[in-house]
Amino acid sequence: MAEFGATPAARAVVKQVCGEERYAVPYSCDKKAELVRWHEDCQAVSDALGVCMQVTVGPYMLTPERMAALLSAAWGIEIDAEELMQVGRRIVTLERCFNVRQGAERGREQHLPWRMMHEPLQEGPNAGRVTSQEEMNEMLDRYYSLHGWDVDTGRPTDDVLAALGLELLCSDLEQWAGRRPEQRQ
Repeated sequence: MAEFGATPAARAVVKQVCGEERYAVPYSCDKKAELVRWHEDCQAVSDALGVCMQVTVGPYMLTPERMAALLSAAWGIEIDAEELMQVGRRIVTLERCFNVRQGAERGREQHLPWRMMHEPLQEGPNAGRVTSQEEMNEMLDRYYSLHGWDVDTGRPTDDVLAALGLELLCSDLEQWAGRRPEQRQ
């Protein structure tokens, strides 16, 4: 992920997404939600196009701008990087709706592995570091807000579903709320 800043391309992604290259550090929680969202959107587009992530969100050779240029040339219809990333946002939100239907709620499945929250690293630049539940909650709040999902439940809001052209799911999410997966249709 770009946050490690291991390459000039990774640092460029951090600067593009976060506004400053200084967020290219793994031990800080600052701007992690923005970086995760960008990577999710980009990976969703990459998957939908059948493009290997080893050229997109791995080394950042095939950026959203380059994918959009290639698609525009192939289709003969202009599409820019922002429109392409909107497709990624739509896919990620659809995936979240599926997870909500299956019973996913904030706090249940969304936590780091126990070791990352309780066993400090022994060496390296992150020695002594763990991620607290408070930090995780702050990152989740920001992550959900960036997506336009309800911060308390993790459910996509009606407004974001409508903005993404997914308004047909609004009533479904309302029906699924608070019901166990086996009770959902």
